[in-house]
Amino acid sequence: MRRILGIGLVALDVVVDERNGERVGSWAGGSCGNVLSILGWFGWHAAAVARLDSGHNSELVRADLTRWNVDARWLTLGDPVEAPVYIERLRPIGDGTMVHRFDTFCPECGGRLPGYQPVTRAALAPVVESLDEWDVLYIDRPSAGATLLAHEARERGVKVVFEPSARGNGSHLHAIANCADIIKYSSERLTAEDRDTIAAASPALEIETFGARGLRYRRGGDWIRLPAINVEVEDSAGAGDWTTAALLLTLADASRPLERIGQKRMRDALVFAQALAAWSCGFLGPRGGMEHHTTEEVRNACMALLGGNRHTVRRRRRRASTGSAWACLGCS
Repeated sequence: MRRILGIGLVALDVVVDERNGERVGSWAGGSCGNVLSILGWFGWHAAAVARLDSGHNSELVRADLTRWNVDARWLTLGDPVEAPVYIERLRPIGDGTMVHRFDTFCPECGGRLPGYQPVTRAALAPVVESLDEWDVLYIDRPSAGATLLAHEARERGVKVVFEPSARGNGSHLHAIANCADIIKYSSERLTAEDRDTIAAASPALEIETFGARGLRYRRGGDWIRLPAINVEVEDSAGAGDWTTAALLLTLADASRPLERIGQKRMRDALVFAQALAAWSCGFLGPRGGMEHHTTEEVRNACMALLGGNRHTVRRRRRRASTGSAWACLGCS
């Protein structure tokens, strides 16, 4: 069984369909939460590192992560705080395409919702002690604590996957980049200076994503471009997280070090990752497809997409998986 440890954004995602004003539901999210949940669903041993309190929203996050086989032992480290909450608003545009945006204000009272606060270095002692137990360390938010884990993981031969979904402190980004084996980022998230920092770190695999325009990757040489797989989009939120999880799924079976994986195998892994991301866009919510399909069905659907069948996704509204509605403390 493969083992992945993640530190970064573990949040509560609240999905609102603005076509009818319906609150579709609320689930554990954030890139870190999503990647770990997806891999837990696929049978990996996954564990999240966060500083969630025992409040209502934090318990919703904890319950949903546990449901998808994510180890919750380190979800409350150091000085606990309220779970970050993000409102994902879905709406159609002129051509009928669905787009989304994330809001950090309560739709009822207008108050600012709790945001991300990193786990401090001092609270990470038990995690550092366990690093030899893990195959992969996943990081999506640069912080002092994440930098500590990245350095320790590098020293112990644990693969470091860095997906900066927010820039954070430049020195932390630089330090983690220099420890990372795989770095993946959106073209919209980082500055030119940040990209130069990543290029100078020369990771074994660097990936830049462009949403519906696909991605490009390089392994110390020239960029190679891969177009996106076009499907009808119900909700593209979380597609990048599916890409990351799928890439790790396919590369995990490689017996060779990342640097020695052949170009064809690497390209095939990325194309499969794009197919899984495209499949995920057929459902409401970043992980909606997990509610209605088995992992075997998902793999078959992805192979069908790669074979040219664009009608493999059964679009269904996802049902509430947390069993309870989220709460805004400002409204209480």
